[in-house]
Amino acid sequence: MLVAAFLALGGCALTAEKIDVGYQPASGVAPIEGAGNVQVALQVNDVRTERDRVSSKTNGYGQKMGAISLNQDLTELVKDALEAELGARGYSLDGSGIQLVCDIVDFNNEFRSGFWSGTAVGNVRFNVKIRSSEGNIIYTEMITGDGQEEGIQLASGKNAAPALERALQNAVAALMARGDFHAALAKAGGAADGQPPPMYQTPGSE
Repeated sequence: MLVAAFLALGGCALTAEKIDVGYQPASGVAPIEGAGNVQVALQVNDVRTERDRVSSKTNGYGQKMGAISLNQDLTELVKDALEAELGARGYSLDGSGIQLVCDIVDFNNEFRSGFWSGTAVGNVRFNVKIRSSEGNIIYTEMITGDGQEEGIQLASGKNAAPALERALQNAVAALMARGDFHAALAKAGGAADGQPPPMYQTPGSE
């Protein structure tokens, strides 16, 4: 009964709802040596199979009901987040350099019920590619990030938003922490060795 109560308390379950999802750039980020010589042209594409929503309200049986969608453009949200982090690390974002492509594969929230309360679980997945000046793909990686909002009583947009924000934050952080990503940017930008900057190197990366 308590589980059903959680799922049914979403108010007007059939009514569509729009939410704002924000992004807070990481603090204390130091510029990467030589990054200023790498000019990046960032392209973000929404390739999700279901683009009209980022979550759904649910009824007492867990069935999807009213759509929860974004107020803002998703590609612009992700592009702004990536540009903030790349810029903080010193990369030049004048749009005329090597091509960095981020395909948004997943950006969704799922409501899960518990005995006393529920959890909103956000999932973000990017397919990131870097192309050389000749147009060849020299880097590709699937990047994921998860986020949760626990102890919720409503399957609503208000609870989906923080879970999605945390998932986006974690996905972008996961990409920025990858030494092979920065090494590929350096290589595409003309660095002779294409090695990760020292702070991103791990044993065996040299």
